[in-house]
Amino acid sequence: RLTTQLPFIPQIRREIETLNPLFLYAGNPNLKPEKQHSWVVFFNALSVSSSAHFSGSMSYDLTTDAISNCEDYYRETTYLQEYDYTVMAGATVTTPRNTKARHRFNVNGLYSKYSGLLESKLEFEGKYFYDKFPSFLQGQAIDRITHRGMFFFRLNTAFSRKVEFCLISRTSLTNTRSDIDKASNIL
Repeated sequence: RLTTQLPFIPQIRREIETLNPLFLYAGNPNLKPEKQHSWVVFFNALSVSSSAHFSGSMSYDLTTDAISNCEDYYRETTYLQEYDYTVMAGATVTTPRNTKARHRFNVNGLYSKYSGLLESKLEFEGKYFYDKFPSFLQGQAIDRITHRGMFFFRLNTAFSRKVEFCLISRTSLTNTRSDIDKASNIL
């Protein structure tokens, strides 16, 4: 699937929003539309003889010409010719800009099994998410990379119609870093 996201009108106007003279928003008429390419694969299996169910999915999204906001801080009063506007000292101008490609990858898996022993149901679920998000920090293009994993376990057991036992465990881990973090680790 290919989806094209056109820039919003305020993002492409060649003017500066001046509601707050220290925090300005400038349009960028040179913005290209974002193009998102999506691929998805599903898998689903059911075994009646073993009372088991397995399902999984994998998706990948590639966004080219991703739009991200760039903040420029001006230490002294500066004239911006393309906007015919003078920025005060200490002002920050936020401008949308096209960046490198954005990558998103997601994997999900679920396994469940029913057992006649105490009428129990056992479920395992695992998820992994990867996001490489291009953005700007102090006018410099950086990549913010996020890894997220989740593992879920549940056991339901019915001892009788009135008594049920449920054991649940959910573990989630997230790691986010940027190019700036990697550079500081090297130094």
